[in-house]
Amino acid sequence: MAMKLEKERTTWVLSLDNPPVNAFSLAQFEEIFAMFAQAESDDACRALVLTGSNGVFSAGIDIRALPRLEGEDRKRLVRNVNRITCEAYRFPKPLVAAVCGHAVGLGAVLLACSDFRIAAVGNYRVGLNELDAGLPFPACPAAVVQATLSPTAARRLCLGSALYPPESPLLDELIDERVPAESLMGRALELAADRGRQAIYAEVKLQQRQSTITALRTIIERDDDPLLALVGRIAPAGAARG
Repeated sequence: MAMKLEKERTTWVLSLDNPPVNAFSLAQFEEIFAMFAQAESDDACRALVLTGSNGVFSAGIDIRALPRLEGEDRKRLVRNVNRITCEAYRFPKPLVAAVCGHAVGLGAVLLACSDFRIAAVGNYRVGLNELDAGLPFPACPAAVVQATLSPTAARRLCLGSALYPPESPLLDELIDERVPAESLMGRALELAADRGRQAIYAEVKLQQRQSTITALRTIIERDDDPLLALVGRIAPAGAARG
């Protein structure tokens, strides 16, 4: 089990829990798909907090496993990244990211997908380091980055490919609030519960995101990601994750 779903009254908590750095491999995706589906369909869940474990949010894709994947499995990985990006971005209930540590690559993309992003103050790094990791963005993460970040922020974070401490102003469009580590979950649960009481939250969220959600679904339904034709030639940089 690499994911945990805890039901805290009407606010549920989905914890990424795949030590040491909560990286995603093929095995983890089916679990998180099922948990998002359960949280969406169960009326008892009014809001969802997405967090990490062991002092890490998520270090993204486990690219150490990529050399062992054959071509079709690499394509499945790309499709899974697109799907989890879509599922998180279109999730109709309030989705609050509680960043407890490193949020890198896909980990940072999940922040961009969330409605609210609260980060603990601490000694860790956040960023979209796909470029330096040698991994082009799949189509759905690229679309979400374009939809949620200004052109200037996207340029700096994606082309700079650097990792920053959570206090950095360069992360201001990825992080809404910084709080002491001991206050992180309390604040995330408080915010999620407050937004979860809004009866028309799903409708207003859809108004804000409809065009991007449609684009994400089109990518997935048509299997239309240029990266699928390139995965066999991608060589990740070292053992970095992105």
